[in-house]
Amino acid sequence: MPIESVVDSIDSFEDPIKELYKPGEGDLKGKYILDVKAVDGFSLTNPTKLKSALDKERDAHKDAQSKLKLFEGIDPKEAKEALEKISEIDNWDPDKKNEEFLKKQEKQIRQKFESENKQISKKLGEEIAKKESRITSLQKQLEKS
Repeated sequence: MPIESVVDSIDSFEDPIKELYKPGEGDLKGKYILDVKAVDGFSLTNPTKLKSALDKERDAHKDAQSKLKLFEGIDPKEAKEALEKISEIDNWDPDKKNEEFLKKQEKQIRQKFESENKQISKKLGEEIAKKESRITSLQKQLEKS
């Protein structure tokens, strides 16, 4: 027959068995607890507080996991960069940004114009040289005739 770990009274027990129990404390005040010596980590303890703490930790873990799912697929580095960019944008002066944009556009247009102008000038120079060569050739023919 197993020995009960907690009993309300030890009055009905024989004396040798009464000596195995000690008065309860805290939540078990008024009861008697089997006095067991811990061996290799095994002991008789009230697991209520441990179970309560474990349940709280499990709930906290579930809560953290559900909150973490909201960030699934988000790269932390990219998110940080995006937040920094937003902060930078908040401090922008619209007039200054428009001016910077217009200067950049003007520079690009000037570069494109200069590049195309060089190409056209080169082609025009080649055409003029051909025409002058042709004129010279025709003048020589006229002089011979």
